[in-house]
Amino acid sequence: MSGLLQTGFAAVLLLAQALPVEKVVVKGASSRSEAEIVEAAGVPVGVAADKASVAAAAERLMRTGWFERVNYHLQPGPDGVRVTFTVMERAVVTLEAEEAVVSRPKIASVTFTGTRTAPSGRLWAAVRGVLEGREYEEEDFRHILDSLLRPVFGERGVWRVEFGAIRVEGTDPVQLSVVVEEGPALKLAGVRLKGGAEAWVEEARFPVGLTANRKRVEEAVIRLRHRMAREGYLRGAVTTVEGVEGEELWLELGLEPGTRFTFGTLRIRGLEAEGEARARKLWTAAPGAVASPEVVERWIAAVFAAGIPPGRDVRREFVHREGEAVVDVEVEFPR
Repeated sequence: MSGLLQTGFAAVLLLAQALPVEKVVVKGASSRSEAEIVEAAGVPVGVAADKASVAAAAERLMRTGWFERVNYHLQPGPDGVRVTFTVMERAVVTLEAEEAVVSRPKIASVTFTGTRTAPSGRLWAAVRGVLEGREYEEEDFRHILDSLLRPVFGERGVWRVEFGAIRVEGTDPVQLSVVVEEGPALKLAGVRLKGGAEAWVEEARFPVGLTANRKRVEEAVIRLRHRMAREGYLRGAVTTVEGVEGEELWLELGLEPGTRFTFGTLRIRGLEAEGEARARKLWTAAPGAVASPEVVERWIAAVFAAGIPPGRDVRREFVHREGEAVVDVEVEFPR
């Protein structure tokens, strides 16, 4: 193979499937507390989130008027996803200086030139809800293009895309024109494995022989990671080497399962004594059984199907015992 590029799929995984939020972190704030900002974002810990929902949360923070800019980052971990918001606060303007403040022009429309696989109208439709009427600031604008449009190209097999020169026309509002530089549309020629089991890769259903749709590749990696977790490898990692030969893409997958975990104790909170007793009867995993998240999710579904909790809310957590390959399961049904 030629043109190899070492990458990690951790952040990519989140584009295709929601994962429970493990932690929310705020960076760059000084005049408001982290708790206040997290509450305004509306991304609760324990609730599943994906890139689209976190992008919407960033927009909610922008609409508060507290910030000039809000960027976000998602990093998966063994128990879910860590969400980081990096904010730039609005400068405090005194009454004396208020008249001197000049607001940025708002965006009326965006056109794209140089595109081959995705027409300009399709790209504008993908970002219009976020950009139309938004104040134009180049760094913020480029961040939005990168976050929202790379998946559009990726679904068409274009893994390399750059957003180049920006032409600004008008005063307020402004019309923007962006030069797009696309790489070739790729076909996934094959997948090679280092570590792990070949059967796991086959079950992941990579789109070999078809257009290298990035979303479908990401979904296959998620299935592969979930397959490892079903075997108790809760902290398993998947890395990739991408090799491009002309218009063909080869993937080399490195599977690092790590430690295989088993179940310890089940701890239940939020149920009355009778309800907890009924719920425990539905739990089928004895201590020492392979610690599979799917076992926990099936049990939660069975508890709800039996009408035991008063509502449908639930929080779950794997608590890793220090120095042991054992996880205790804590499940709370909020009242």
